[in-house]
Formats: sequence, structure tokens, C-alpha cells
Amino acid sequence: MKSKRNSIYRYAYRNWGLFILFLSVTGTCQGQPVWQPMWNWETSYDSIGQIVEIVESDYDFEYWSLNRRQELHYNEGLLSEKFTQYAESETWYDQFWITTTYDTSGHEILRYDQYWSTLDTQWADWGYRSKLYDENGRLTESTYESWFDDIHRPTSRNIYTYNGDELQLHTYEEFTNDGWISIYRWYFEYDSLGQNIEKRQQSIQWEMWRDLKRSIYIYDSYGLQIEELIQEIGVDWYPTIRLLKTYEGTNLVEVLQQNSYQGSWYSRARWTHYFDTENREFYQQKDVSYWIPSTTEYVPHLKPQIQVEPPFPNPFNPQTTIRYHLPTESNVKIEIYNIEGRMVRSLIAADHVAGDHERIWNGVDDMGDIVESGLYLVMIQSGKYQKTIRILYLK
Repeated sequence: MKSKRNSIYRYAYRNWGLFILFLSVTGTCQGQPVWQPMWNWETSYDSIGQIVEIVESDYDFEYWSLNRRQELHYNEGLLSEKFTQYAESETWYDQFWITTTYDTSGHEILRYDQYWSTLDTQWADWGYRSKLYDENGRLTESTYESWFDDIHRPTSRNIYTYNGDELQLHTYEEFTNDGWISIYRWYFEYDSLGQNIEKRQQSIQWEMWRDLKRSIYIYDSYGLQIEELIQEIGVDWYPTIRLLKTYEGTNLVEVLQQNSYQGSWYSRARWTHYFDTENREFYQQKDVSYWIPSTTEYVPHLKPQIQVEPPFPNPFNPQTTIRYHLPTESNVKIEIYNIEGRMVRSLIAADHVAGDHERIWNGVDDMGDIVESGLYLVMIQSGKYQKTIRILYLK
């Protein structure tokens, strides 16, 4: 049974109207986006202004449906416990339980994660994250360790390097049979005011670090970040996404995502934030646009391709949703593989019209049997595009 949200909310968010944006870096944004609600977050506070609950809902054609909620608890002003639940037919079910401990300076030193095992009907160990700091209190290392089949082992870690107070390098590594292997790293650049103006991501390819993508940040005269331009590398850097940010005072009230298409920008998503009289955000909504621009301009290195969102939730139990957007009609194939590389489920292999689509995997293989807990790979193919995403299924 779907739950109807407050009619005032629905009226306000469904009647914002259409608008035209002529802001551009490499071209003009043409046409009008048609907005469709997708997600919202409602935040509640206690008497001293601490967040105690965040409720997430998704939009299903006509009504908002409860999806997930987080319940937060504090000890001496520091977040000590966080419970996550997911909703099915308006009923909440336990999902994750996170416990955090701190040192005497208030720095997080250990986060302990558990998940609710529907098989054993009890909380089960999932993993924990430990953090290290230097003498100046700067985070230098964050390591995550997990339990797989009752075996405890490190899985990933992040290493941070500084120049003075400025973060210069962030390296992400994963643990394999050969020890720690570097996967990604990010370089940070700053202007004379100490504002981060560029973040560049690299990955290991053919045993060498190679550029992958970068973000360029633009600020207003008050030091507020008003634009993020995301570029990927081909023959040269080319823009793919930009985020335009609007403020009321210092409150971020809207983030507009535009995607590049043949030299022009089109509006793809927006996040709208609402604040109470004490400048606390109490509501946030994500809308998506189904509009595709019409343009004859041809830019060889800007090829429209499928846009894939991270599966949510991840880790998951009992199901996860894979959302993707097609700029043109094309064939899509989505397959689930186990860690040994064996395909366990074919979710879809068919022609799709342009627009937004989603597929749900409920942890069942092609034979109709529930798979074992563990790590799985989602393989998504559309034309020459191919992407693999890791997901964790927990019973």
C-alpha cells in the first residue's frame, strides 16, 4: 500500500514550472527540462539541534513510498550509534547497525558495522573501519576490514597526504593475495585563498598511473562553491557533467546537474534543499529530467552513452535497484556474476527506448535459488559501453 505525502508538499514540488538555462562552458543549454520527482529526504532534530532521524522516500508514478530510515544516537555530542532500516509495504525492517568510538580529542578511531541477518534473525558482523591521525589531528589513514564466511580480513584503505593544512593526495588501495594494491588516487590543487580549485583522479592502467577524470571548482566572491565541472580524458580533457549551485545566504538551496550532449548542456537532475528558521535542513528532494536536447552540432569526442547510477542500497538485503539512463534507443544487457566469475543471473538483455530505466535484483539466481552472502559483480553493457560494479549481498 503506497503512502500519500502531505498534499502541500506534492503541490509545491510538482508545480515548480519549467525553466530555461543559458549558462554554458562549451555550448548552450537548449530546450526545457521536464522534471519528475525521484527521491526525498526528511530530517528531524532533537531539542539541541542534533539530527536524530533521516527518512528517505522514492516516488512511484503518483505517490511517495517509504524506502529507508536512519536513526542516530549521540554520546556527549558525538554520534555513537546509527540504525538503518528499509521499508516493505510501509513496515520497517532492520538493516544496519553502526557503532562509532572516538579518542579524547573527538576524532573517530573505530566504526563497527553490523547487518541484520534474516537467516539467523540476529545482528551479524559485517566489518569495521579504523582511522589514524598525525600529531596535528589530520586524518592520514582509513582502513576497512570485513568478514567473509567467518574469515576476518582487510579489504580496502584510504591514505591521505598533506602539504601544510592542505590535502594534496588521496590514495585508495585494495587488499589482494599480493598485499595492498593501489587502485585510484586523487590530486588536489588550491588557489591563493586556499580554495580547492581542482581534484584530479587517476587509475592504474598497464602498471602506470593515468588520468581518468577531474573536477574543476568555481567560487563566488564570498568563497561559496557555485560550480563543479567534471571532465574525462580522451584525446584531451572534455566536459561530461557540471553541477550548478545556488545559495540563500550560506544555505545551499539547489544543485542542478547538467550533462554534456554533443557540445550542449542539458539538465539531468536537481536537488532542492529546504531550511527551517534556525537554518537547519529539514527536507531535500531529488528530481530527474526526461528531456533530451535537439542539436545538430557534432563534437567527435563527446559520444552520448549510458549513464549508470550506483546500485542502491549497497550492501543490500533483500534487494538492490540498478538505475540507468539511455540517451538513445539501444540494446542493454545486465548480468550478475559471483566472485569466481560465474554468471548467476541475467537481469535483462533487450532493446530499450531512450530515457530512464531500472532493474531490481533480489539475490536470486537464474534457477530461482537465493544466492550465498558475499561479493557480486554487476556487468552492464550497451553498445561499446561496459561497466562493472561491485555489490555486497548480506543475508
